[in-house]
Amino acid sequence: MKKAVFYDHILDMCVQENMSTESALSYAKDLGIELLEISENNIKDDSGELKNRINFFGMHVSCLCAYFNFAHETDINKRGIGALENAARLEAQNILVIPGYFKEGISKEEKYSEKMKMIETLIKFTEAANKYGLTVLMEEYDSSDAPFSTSQ
Repeated sequence: MKKAVFYDHILDMCVQENMSTESALSYAKDLGIELLEISENNIKDDSGELKNRINFFGMHVSCLCAYFNFAHETDINKRGIGALENAARLEAQNILVIPGYFKEGISKEEKYSEKMKMIETLIKFTEAANKYGLTVLMEEYDSSDAPFSTSQ
């Protein structure tokens, strides 16, 4: 079994311990971390430097985490394909999708409608992800505003 950590925790360690990203990555590697889960926010305007830095320490990206609003952004070509291309560029095997949240105060019927749109868009996204060789993952958020939550 390989160990993974969320890249944001590496960045937090840099601030908390007053260390460089390289030192934090080296320390994580020494602890047995081999894989990193990276938020799409961490790669904005990145030309591959992050992947190279990670690979330098013998680590790889296991997953790109991406937030969407699939209930209202149903055209995956607008942003979804870009996320898939980013995941493929990082040589990630997975993409973690957060499909959106319910707006506060909407009716049960509106929640159902939004959830159905999210599901339809998620199906299209998953079909596109398959073409990139990516597995789509989902995280269950402990919030009643998350459409795929077990929270009531």
